[in-house]
Amino acid sequence: MKEKRLNIISHKKFEKKVCEESIMLVLIAKKVIENFSDEPPEEIKKKLKEFVNVFPSKLPYVLPLYMTFNML
Repeated sequence: MKEKRLNIISHKKFEKKVCEESIMLVLIAKKVIENFSDEPPEEIKKKLKEFVNVFPSKLPYVLPLYMTFNML
């Protein structure tokens, strides 16, 4: 049985393959941050405080109905 190997290609080769092939499968790996916190960082908290009056204190449970307006 032939061993399967990892195939990493350059950005240029990837673009060429995407144009040639009809199906392209891509796997993107990203390092996971293990010490994740529900609390946002301080700099984000400061920004959120700047815009506190923009967001309603209580959000509706459902999305509003789609409305159309006729332009005259």
